[in-house]
Amino acid sequence: AGLTLLATAGTALASGYRIPEQSLNSTARAGSYVAYTPSADATYFNPANMSWLENRWAVEAAATWIHLSSISYSDNRPVTASFNGNGDSESEDFLVPTFFAVSPGYNNFRFGFSVTAPAGLSKRWQDSYPRTFAEEFTLKVFEFNPTVSYKFNERFSVGGGVRGVYVDGKVKSRGR
Repeated sequence: AGLTLLATAGTALASGYRIPEQSLNSTARAGSYVAYTPSADATYFNPANMSWLENRWAVEAAATWIHLSSISYSDNRPVTASFNGNGDSESEDFLVPTFFAVSPGYNNFRFGFSVTAPAGLSKRWQDSYPRTFAEEFTLKVFEFNPTVSYKFNERFSVGGGVRGVYVDGKVKSRGR
């Protein structure tokens, strides 16, 4: 049991800010989309598969709207004239972009590029007591991914790329 816990501890990461919906096809297939990627999003999920796309430009762009409703916080202490620990967070709206492009083949090479936002979101509190400890938690993550694939023959190709990640975070509170 201890060995199992050690082996799986790396996968037990919190994903409160994770945005798994990175392409239309991946969302439609409930995330089971790595081996068979028949469109421009292959540049993000499986660059080697770019070799098997039709020999033309493939481009996919989308924007996902995410609405986070307000969260109510109730403090168990009694409400008095000087203390009210209850509060509601702000409702939040986000537009999350994705972009994928794959070039036509050139001497068995294909080139791709993707821009995604694999994590982010925000939660803000304006009521005085919740704002004391959690006025704002905001995270923005953008990933830029140039890729290349090479087709050795009709049954074998390889692919890879580099991922550049831009991250911006903000944590604000009016705590003591």
